[in-house]
Amino acid sequence: MSSVRKFLFICHMALNALILSPFLAFLMFLPVMDHVEYTWQIVGIFLFSLALCGGYRTHQFKRLKSASNARMNDPLYVEKLRKLGFLTAI
Repeated sequence: MSSVRKFLFICHMALNALILSPFLAFLMFLPVMDHVEYTWQIVGIFLFSLALCGGYRTHQFKRLKSASNARMNDPLYVEKLRKLGFLTAI
């Protein structure tokens, strides 16, 4: 995978976390909305949801990377990629 595609994949995962975190913050805000009195409490809920989404995306990235490394350690898989023309020099 080229460096540009890796960069775009990481940007996609980061933007996905940024887009989903407001929805999670809203869902976390609904049960406690009668008790929130200050703006910093809403900011805290948003930061917590951002941390949850970012942590999940980091965990997902590590899992996908380890699965990719495990596949690339399989000689049959690498040979199949060479026959299909996806690998030229490894």
